[in-house]
Amino acid sequence: MAQKEEETEYVFHIDDDVEIDCTIGGVETKMLIDSGCKQNLITKATWETLKKNKVILYNQHPNPNVTFMAYGSTSPLMIKGSFEARIQVGSRYEYSTFYVVCDGTRNLLGKTTAISLGVLKIGLNAEVNQVHMEKFPKFKDVIIHLPIDNSIPPVSQPYRRIPIPLEAKIENKIEELKQRDIIEPVVGSSKWVSPVVPVLKENGKMTKVSFLGHELSAEGVRPLGKYVSTIKEFRAPKTTGELQSFLGLVNFVSKWIPNYATVTEPLKTLLRNKNGDRTNIAELWGLEQQQCFESLKEIMTNISSLGYYDVNDRTIVIADASPVALGGVLVQTNSEGDPRIIAYGHKTLTDCERRYCQTEKEALALVWAVEHFHIFLYGKKFELITDHKPLEVIFGTKSKPCARIERWVMRLQSYDHKVVYQPGKTNIADSLSRLSKDAEKSPIQLKDNHICQIVDFARPRAVSLKEIIESSMNDQEILNVKEGLYSNIWKDDVKLYKIFQNELCFHEGILLRGTRIVIPSELEKGFRCSP
Repeated sequence: MAQKEEETEYVFHIDDDVEIDCTIGGVETKMLIDSGCKQNLITKATWETLKKNKVILYNQHPNPNVTFMAYGSTSPLMIKGSFEARIQVGSRYEYSTFYVVCDGTRNLLGKTTAISLGVLKIGLNAEVNQVHMEKFPKFKDVIIHLPIDNSIPPVSQPYRRIPIPLEAKIENKIEELKQRDIIEPVVGSSKWVSPVVPVLKENGKMTKVSFLGHELSAEGVRPLGKYVSTIKEFRAPKTTGELQSFLGLVNFVSKWIPNYATVTEPLKTLLRNKNGDRTNIAELWGLEQQQCFESLKEIMTNISSLGYYDVNDRTIVIADASPVALGGVLVQTNSEGDPRIIAYGHKTLTDCERRYCQTEKEALALVWAVEHFHIFLYGKKFELITDHKPLEVIFGTKSKPCARIERWVMRLQSYDHKVVYQPGKTNIADSLSRLSKDAEKSPIQLKDNHICQIVDFARPRAVSLKEIIESSMNDQEILNVKEGLYSNIWKDDVKLYKIFQNELCFHEGILLRGTRIVIPSELEKGFRCSP
């Protein structure tokens, strides 16, 4: 019920009759409980009965300003009047308002009055006895048949590395499943599992263990002495085969060489040489290659041990970027605050990545370093240190970066990390990223392949990508937009682009807005003139 101009009250009907005996002003009356209506409605016949018995009625109104609608009807009910009276059920009573319906056939007791009289309860507070039962209880005297297709050949899956921070959790879960008899260990050999054979130390007093070319001791991990001696005794290579063999040996110990990309760059240049006979490199071997060869031998004598990873120690990832390379270091500190280096990492930027602005390179360094040390970081809280102050905000929760950086931010969402700013003077990765002089022409490692598909899909079929790239490089407006994106200084002729700068990005010289290519003005004129 409400005013006509505000709200219309609907009267609902239920199938099952829930009539109760009550008295209105001392007159016995049957009423149907209607939880879908707030007000009390009586028929004209009941109204006449109340007047005949001279029931005391209060606040009588012959024409109440209300509207009632039956459920599913568009015509209002005819109301003769309203009054207040005492209604009683058992020992409980209430003074309520009643509306007289001219063409009504049944008396309806509204929800509000029914609740007050205790004849209608909504949301019963039933006490439920909790039954404690195991998640996987055992059922006795039950036979279960598991159908197995014997024609399927057994498959032994190779062991897959688990991130170190998750190993303890997985072991606890496996032990829990064993205790609940959900799984059980296999005794003896089986064609359905991949066996792992643990090898015990022959002597419990041994302080060093050799394993897969590594020497493990209390000080840390070092390469075996025979590998170091082989590199130091290696003569200067004369053919590409010998050079590849030498670089293969050095590559095995590259994890102990922070500046590996720089030191080996002069030698790798010979392998990338496309002119002349590649089998004979004696003529191309110069002073730079000889110095590189000798420096690698010198480094072998000064290799330091890498520390052991401890899942309980504080973990820090330090990353930095230079115009040509990325550097990363995984560091841990014990309870006394003593740091130790766990692993080095470096990556030479490709030609495409070198064209990123410095902020994008620094952001890429964070993403690459975390993914490079994934086995140590996944499932563990760690600090991600950078010497680029804006990245604290860009990798924050309220940031709205450009499309490329936003994708990188999403790649780090599965890691529990905190980006911390630390000046470059105290950032040990700052020097690592500056160790590379030239970029190797390796494939792009980032997960941006879908951008190439977007560009190809958005390209007009009348022109080639090469034409769009060449025209974009000569289009002054697009060049000004590129400068504005990188420097945030927008010239007057491209200020319109600043409004949606977060939608813009460059890919191999092509300006994109979302999934659409920004066509250079020179090609745009050709499209307009074409039939």
